[in-house]
Amino acid sequence: MNPETLALGVQTTVVGLGVVFLVLVTLWFLTSLLDQVVESASKQSPAPVARPAPATATPAPAPAATGLSPQTVAAIMGAVSAFSGAPLEALKFTAIRRASGMHTGWSQNGVNEIIQTRQQFL
Repeated sequence: MNPETLALGVQTTVVGLGVVFLVLVTLWFLTSLLDQVVESASKQSPAPVARPAPATATPAPAPAATGLSPQTVAAIMGAVSAFSGAPLEALKFTAIRRASGMHTGWSQNGVNEIIQTRQQFL
């Protein structure tokens, strides 16, 4: 083994490790700086004011044909009220039913993955 080749190998290793260490220290510094910025921004912004739910709001009874419990109907009405911003008194449900043919993004992604897996074996 040539001493010059060995010296070049050791030098390359030391420089490579030094670069990796320097990058890791830089990333650590940037993440700690970002953490401080986020903490200071969260301290300066006022806390969101929670809107109290009206005490007199009662959910409409579930239709007998669906078989939903009153707790389920209340949960659905609360979710719709929170999402739309409409007060519970303004909401009136006449029927609650699942929309047919609707897929969420997660379920559609799962279907696509299954199809791709099966196509690998063709």
